Amino acid sequence: MSEVETGGRQWRTYAVTAGVTAFAANWVWEMAHMRTCRELEIQPWLQTIPMCTVAASGDVILTVVPYVCGALIAWNARLAWTGRVKTYLSLAALGFATAATGEYIGLAADEWTYNERMPIVPELGIGAWPALQLTLLVPRSLVVANFARRRVR
Repeated sequence: MSEVETGGRQWRTYAVTAGVTAFAANWVWEMAHMRTCRELEIQPWLQTIPMCTVAASGDVILTVVPYVCGALIAWNARLAWTGRVKTYLSLAALGFATAATGEYIGLAADEWTYNERMPIVPELGIGAWPALQLTLLVPRSLVVANFARRRVR
């Protein structure tokens, strides 16, 4: 197999793994904190699955945003996990910025409201669980994807 073919397979593996990992991790996170939103707090658990599935699908897109921003900032279209702490921290910071922006937009559009179970980030007025969600899961998803990419030969 040529180097170009191997490179193409590696990046397809990276994209698929990042998407699947981001979806699975965000779906679990969405289900875990659904009771902190007024709209879902009294819904039977099974009835929240479709809404959390849609939210997790959107979170996959929100995982791509920090990756693309990081690639543009680094001017490297194939930005990948380098094993450096600064890369991880940069992706976490971009994940937080993406989460905060999404929360501001969602709250302003009355897409959801928090109940008393949701801790609020002081001075920002956004939920702590959604803010932590992308801060932690974006780097994690991309680390897992890079590990899978490097295993493809």
